[in-house]
Amino acid sequence: TIKTVDVLSGETTFNPVVIGVPSAVENSTVSYVVTAPSVIPPTLTLTAVALVEGSGEFIAGDIVANFVVSDADSPASVDFTAGSNTEAYFAINGTNVILTSSGAAHLNAGGSLPIISLTATDGNTPVTQTAVPNVALTDDVPSLTLTAVALEEGNDTFLLGDIVANFTLSDPDSDETVGFTAGTNTEGYYAITGSTVTLTSAGAAHLNAGGTLPTISLTATDGTTPVTQTAVPNIIIGVNIAPLNSITTTSFTVAEDASLAITGLTVSDVDSGTSLTTTLSVANGVLNVTPVDGLIINSNGSASLSLVGSQSAINAALATLTYQGNLNHYGSDTLTVVS
Repeated sequence: TIKTVDVLSGETTFNPVVIGVPSAVENSTVSYVVTAPSVIPPTLTLTAVALVEGSGEFIAGDIVANFVVSDADSPASVDFTAGSNTEAYFAINGTNVILTSSGAAHLNAGGSLPIISLTATDGNTPVTQTAVPNVALTDDVPSLTLTAVALEEGNDTFLLGDIVANFTLSDPDSDETVGFTAGTNTEGYYAITGSTVTLTSAGAAHLNAGGTLPTISLTATDGTTPVTQTAVPNIIIGVNIAPLNSITTTSFTVAEDASLAITGLTVSDVDSGTSLTTTLSVANGVLNVTPVDGLIINSNGSASLSLVGSQSAINAALATLTYQGNLNHYGSDTLTVVS
């Protein structure tokens, strides 16, 4: 009888065997040596796959490595080595190692992937293989949009800080900056405030004086590829506001045939631009003003004169206004001012 022990299962069997031996060795003890088969460990190969950023970002399911496992004497299973992949950036799909959504988000945020480590086992001898991920980044061009905002004249004037445009800026693989395109905004009419383009005090004053704004041009850069966007300001001028004539004294007294200085008369207009026309008239006398540089005076020394020029020039002339009644006129007269 031969005793057989299975080295894998531990099971023992006894099998009768008839062996022919010479008579000289009858009833003798015969020893046999049974050699158990050797245990063959699994084989495992793990190879990193070039992972190229596509369409501006990585996505879940992108393959980062593949592997081949075999075992000559029993089935073998493959899993991540204990203590590895703790961030859950990887998953096993068939014979591939792929990115999870966490892994894709980590890469898209600028992170790097840890070493991949797999272990194959057949229940006896584990085998481990590692691979360094091969990630190929592409330089994504910054995304810039610039949109003009309707800027309506408020309270008859434009103000510092009024928004003329807003913009959005993004770059999935690097930090980016935005500024006015070189050679633009030389007048300093605009400023960047957060994600908006606003009027400076110079820009507001320029609009209030009747000027027009230049095209807005912004350039975004990530240090590699600049992107430029432009927008034409959308300016809505408010309803024209009539000039305002003011006088501090509404009644004057003068002797017959004497000259009277009329004081305290001024003109103002918040949206006049560069030119106003003011006409002054009386019924029983004549009016005079002193000439002012840049001011056109029509019919000075008559019962009706007109002043054409800037608000400041007209007010300078009004400060010299005199009234002379007609010869021997006695009684009231009325000064009418129209601007």
